[in-house]
Amino acid sequence: AGYTPVDTMIQTRLKPTTSYCFGKGKAQELREKVEAHKADTVIFYNTLSSKQKLNLERLLYPARVIDRVELTLEIFQLSSADVFSALQIMLAFKKKVFPYLKLEAARRYFRHRAGFRGGGEYAYMSRVRGLHKEIKALERKIEKYRRMRADQVRKKLENGAWIVCITGYYNAGKTTLFNLLTGLSMPVSDQPFTTLSSKYGRLLDESREIYLVDTIGFVLDLDPELILSFKLNVDDMKAAHILLFMLDISEPPLLLKTKLEQGLALLTEKIGIPEEKIVIVLNKTDLISPEQADLMLKEIAEAADGIPVCRTSAASGEVSELLATLRDLMEKLKTPQQKVVKAKTALKLGLIRRPPPS
Repeated sequence: AGYTPVDTMIQTRLKPTTSYCFGKGKAQELREKVEAHKADTVIFYNTLSSKQKLNLERLLYPARVIDRVELTLEIFQLSSADVFSALQIMLAFKKKVFPYLKLEAARRYFRHRAGFRGGGEYAYMSRVRGLHKEIKALERKIEKYRRMRADQVRKKLENGAWIVCITGYYNAGKTTLFNLLTGLSMPVSDQPFTTLSSKYGRLLDESREIYLVDTIGFVLDLDPELILSFKLNVDDMKAAHILLFMLDISEPPLLLKTKLEQGLALLTEKIGIPEEKIVIVLNKTDLISPEQADLMLKEIAEAADGIPVCRTSAASGEVSELLATLRDLMEKLKTPQQKVVKAKTALKLGLIRRPPPS
C-alpha cells in the first residue's frame, strides 16, 4: 500500500482497553515513538472500535490511525481493475468508517448545541443522512450488477453447463490452476488480492460444458465480513455446482490445518456452501517430496472429515487426480438441469431478482 515501516510496538494483554486498545502507559509510549519518527500513519493489527480510533487520533495528532481492515481496503483499491470491484470496495469502506464518522460528528457538532434541537444536532443529522444516502446509492448500483451476473449464470445453467468455482487462500495457486485448465492467461502473483472480481473460463473438456470461476483469495485471520462484502464473488460461490478449496501443501502442517479449519468455517458457516459441494485441493506438490505429500494428504483427509481431498501441481501441469475427483463428484451430484429448476424457483420466490423490464 506504499507505507514504509519505521517501528513496531507489541503489547500482550488479556483483552484490549476500550479507550486506546493499548494500555494508557503504552499509548503514551506510542505517542513518543510517533513524534520521534515523525510518522504520518499508525497501523494497528487489531480491528479498532470507533471510540478507540477517535481517541488514538486525538492522542497521536497529526498522525493518521488505521486498522488492519482499513489497510486491507486500501490494498483492495490499489488492486481493483474494474468498476464493480471499485464499487464493492467503496461500499465496504464506507460501512467500515460509518460508525466512526457518526461518533466523530456527534462529538464535533453536539459541542455547539444550544438548547433543545440546537444547531449542532441539525448539523449532525445532516452529516449522518448524507453518509447514509451515499451507502444506499452504492448498494443500488451493486445490486444492478448482481442482477446482470445472475442472468448470465442462469443462461449457462439453462444450457446444461456445469460451474466449478476455485477459491481458497491467496498464493495457493488458484489462478495458475485456472489458466492451466482453461488455456487463458490471467495475471498471477504471490501477493494477496490479485483477483478481486470473478473470472470465468471454459474448461478444456470435450465431454461436458464446464465453466471454471476464479474468485478472490482468502487471508488468514482477516475479518470474514471483508470477503462477504465482495457479493459477486460470494454469489458465484453459491451458484457453483462444485467448489474447489485450494491450499498450499508445502506450508507448515500447523498453518495448513489452521487455514483448512478457518477456510471451511468461512465457506460453510458464513457463506453457506454445503460440504457435499466442496473438494479440498492440495496444490504445489512439486515443492515437497512424494512421501511428504502422502503424509499431508492423509492428515488433511482425516481433518476434512469426509470432504474429498486431492493433490495437484498446477505449476507442473499435474492435475489428473483433480480431474478424476471432479468426474466422480459430478456423477454423484444432481445434474445441471435439476439445478436450473431450483434457480427458476428461486427467481419466483424473489431470492434472485430479474432485472426490471426496460
